[in-house]
Amino acid sequence: EAAKDLDIKQLTIAGVNSDLDIQPNHKLNLINKQLTDNQISELLETHEILALPYLDTSQSGVLTLGVDAEMVMLVTLVGGLQEQVPTDAALWVDPTVDSVRQGLQRLIAEPILYEQIKKKIIAYRAIMKEESG
Repeated sequence: EAAKDLDIKQLTIAGVNSDLDIQPNHKLNLINKQLTDNQISELLETHEILALPYLDTSQSGVLTLGVDAEMVMLVTLVGGLQEQVPTDAALWVDPTVDSVRQGLQRLIAEPILYEQIKKKIIAYRAIMKEESG
């Protein structure tokens, strides 16, 4: 719903989402199942933004995968996610449809913001890689 009518080439919603009532189309790819590691890797390699529109969570393995893939991420301000990534290494939004929509629009319309976040996530990943040896 948050991506409806946004100027996007392709949107993929992936993972088990039994409550979704949407139909795939030429811009929307719906993968409503548990993904394999290879499928997740392919999505991270072929997409530009990783949106994590959680309503409630304490941590996210997908967020960690996004960091490892140096993805620009839009993440909702819920649970302990803020402790997993520096504030400036993702775009943080409220867990509402309007806030997620506005965040996606900003990442699409503001290439400077997109590039700033990209640089920060690359730097953060380098620090994490160095610390882990």
